[in-house]
Formats: sequence, structure tokens, C-alpha cells
Amino acid sequence: MELFHKIFKSLLGNPEVAIPISPCTFADIIKQFDQPKKEKTSIQVFQDYFYKESMANLEVEMLKLDPYIIFKGYQTWIDNQGVKFCDWVPCVLSPEIYYCCYGKN
Repeated sequence: MELFHKIFKSLLGNPEVAIPISPCTFADIIKQFDQPKKEKTSIQVFQDYFYKESMANLEVEMLKLDPYIIFKGYQTWIDNQGVKFCDWVPCVLSPEIYYCCYGKN
């Protein structure tokens, strides 16, 4: 660590420049956990929300470029006489629909 300080001081040419030292012992790191959590300002909360929504919109736009998901579905129905019918049904699903509706039903 001292070697890096000497190198930085020699490169900067000013021995009075203070170089911040990060916690280097386990006790210093543990002491940081005891400090109170920094509260976000309203601007930081707004920025977090804005970035989250921007990334979600970007992901939906990128998913629109992907090919459709094609699979076979299974359908059963009963007619008026009580006869049960079963059939395979072709299904086509857009990837962004799967992304937007996952876990909502």
C-alpha cells in the first residue's frame, strides 16, 4: 500500500496531495456495516424509477425483434350430447407478450 502512495505522489509531483485510503482491515469493514443506511433523496428515488422503467421499455422493444414462439396447445371441449373432444391447436406467441404477462395469471 505504501508503494502505491509513493508512486502516486511522485506522479502528481505534489507531496501534499491526500490519497484516500479504503478500509483495509476486517474490523474497518465491519465498522462500516454498523453505520446507518444512507437515505435516498427524492431525486435519487425518481432516477431509480426512471431508469427501471426505461430498461423495461427497452427490453420490450428488443423482444419485439425476436422471432415468435410457436408451439402446439391442447384443447378439450364437450358438445351438447356430452361427448368429450380433444384436439391439438397451433399456437403462436409473441415474446414481448410472454414477458409482459409472466406471472400475472
